[in-house]
Amino acid sequence: MKTFFKIFKLELVWIPAGILLFFLFNWLLRDVAGIKLVTNFFGEVDYIALGVVRALVSAGVAWIILRIMLPNVFKNIIADYYTGFKTLQPELKYKLSTALIIGFLLAATMAVNGQVYNYNQFDRLEHPAFAHLDIIKLTPEQYNTLSGDAVREILTYNLMQQVGVKEVTTNRSPIIDEYAKRVGFKPEQRIAWCAAKSSFNYSILSIPNPNSAWSPNFAKDKDVIWYRSQGFKRNRTQFKTGDAATFYYDRLGRVGHVGEILRLDRHGYVVTHEGNSNNNGSRVGDQVVIHKRRLRSIYAVSRYIKD
Repeated sequence: MKTFFKIFKLELVWIPAGILLFFLFNWLLRDVAGIKLVTNFFGEVDYIALGVVRALVSAGVAWIILRIMLPNVFKNIIADYYTGFKTLQPELKYKLSTALIIGFLLAATMAVNGQVYNYNQFDRLEHPAFAHLDIIKLTPEQYNTLSGDAVREILTYNLMQQVGVKEVTTNRSPIIDEYAKRVGFKPEQRIAWCAAKSSFNYSILSIPNPNSAWSPNFAKDKDVIWYRSQGFKRNRTQFKTGDAATFYYDRLGRVGHVGEILRLDRHGYVVTHEGNSNNNGSRVGDQVVIHKRRLRSIYAVSRYIKD
């Protein structure tokens, strides 16, 4: 046990310190600066844990491939490099250690995050309301050229830019006004804007969508790939980033809210990007937030991005 603490003493200090800093950061922004939602700690832990597992699996597969396909190289690494490292000159050990650590971190990051996409090749949305954000826009030609996965990655990038967008007055702010205009309403009409936010984000990437402020329009049967009551349909077997999740309210007798799916966490919760919401998951909140929703809370899931 003493050996364990001696070897991992830095990790045992910095991991708890990092958790405390996370909560301090959220507290400062939420309670001091007045920003209602920064991120969800346990949601991020899920995401990080999944990334670590992916990195470990990737490293394990690479290790096995190296042993099977290049046995002599593997043997030399173990016999000559690994066991002989202590005998190297201090300056050479320093250089090799630095290069190995940097290389490992870069490889792990790529394994965790998948494809590293070049966003600089696309135009940006140029509008005063979005001047502080980096919002990508696509022409119909670009949308048709890109793969569905690439479009989903760009959509996620845009959505994450907008987390924290908040009303200045009821159902209005410079950005929320642009959401409303996108679906044909005047800002002074102060519409509920969850669907308008979804329409805006699909439309600026030329993704075919209802382009509507009416959330039930995002649950039309022709677009739905999954119903809570029926499961998947049209040969679909899983949700994808960018699918639209709709929520049914008995007191309304209809769908009354919509958001975009970002991912599923390892416990089966659906991580969503929602407008006109708040920390409590309301459909009449005042900001753009990220939620973790139980699957059974979702009425239907529609798909607009090509498979």
